[in-house]
This record gives sequence, C-alpha cells and structure tokens, in this order.
Amino acid sequence: VGSTQDVNIIVLLDRIDGYDDSYGNWTTAKLFYIVQGMTPDDSSALEDWGEVNMGNSQTLIDFVNWSVSKYPAKHYALIIWDHGSGWKSKLPPIKGVCWDDTNYSDYLTSSELQCALSQIRSIIGKDLDIVGFDACLMGMEEVDYLINASMPSAIRVGSEEIEFAPGWPYSMILQNLT
Repeated sequence: VGSTQDVNIIVLLDRIDGYDDSYGNWTTAKLFYIVQGMTPDDSSALEDWGEVNMGNSQTLIDFVNWSVSKYPAKHYALIIWDHGSGWKSKLPPIKGVCWDDTNYSDYLTSSELQCALSQIRSIIGKDLDIVGFDACLMGMEEVDYLINASMPSAIRVGSEEIEFAPGWPYSMILQNLT
C-alpha cells in the first residue's frame, strides 16, 4: 500500500545502531514518502535529518511542519509509533511515549506531547482529524485528557494494554484509507 493522488503517507523513521541492518543499515532519521512496493533505504528517502531526538517535542513539531508545508491537505492524521508507558510507580508518576535510545532514553512526557499538539494545531490551523498511538499503554484516560485539551475534536486511537512488537496492521488500515 502506498500514497495515492488523494492520500499522502509521510514517515519519519529513526533507527539506532545494531537494531536493524536491513535496507542499507542506516542509523539516522530519514523522511519517506511512502509509495507501493518501496523499501526504506537511502535511495527512497526524501531527506536525511541525521541524528534527531525522537523524545524531543521539537522533532515532532518539525516533522509535522515539514509534512504540512510539502504536502498540504484538508485532513490530517498523526500516528506515533514507539514505546509507550503506563503510570510508573515513581513520584511523580511518569507517562510518556517515543523513547529515544540514542539520546539518554529521552521521551515525550505528557506535558511535552500536549505542548507539541498545541503547536501542531497552530501549524495546520485546526485540530488533527486523528491522533493515533501505535504504542503500549497509550489508551488511558489521562492521554485522552491531554489530547482533548489541545485537539478537542480529534479522534484518538490507542491501546490501553501492551501491543505486539510489529504494531498495527498498516497494510490493512492504509488499504482501507486509500
């Protein structure tokens, strides 16, 4: 499944050394415009952003800003794929998503995510249509609350439990969308 005349699928993919050596064994963050049958390698990347901190809200904001400027649309969905966490038994309790192993295990805290979503709302001039979390434990009331504060009309999708490593069935989801 890939982008069509009506649907643009844009991905920012950040890999770490030693995790995956397929498709050229690159270990930076690359932007891809997904077309049917492509492989995520150097030749299909639109841009290479080098090493970025996926746990920094500015990276998320920059990705959305780049995508909206290159591929403006009437409707937007933002899917965040990575690790998510439920409430930790620390004080204060920690809730987050998008751990970055190459940046001291930095991650997007709830407040950083809420701030990023507010700025994204300003970038696109309206709420996202869908905010999805392909990450464990992100289907909690606390996550809904923070999204509602920034994107009140957005549909939120996420799991309240542990997800399997491969994540969502993107082929099926995108096939229905396109």
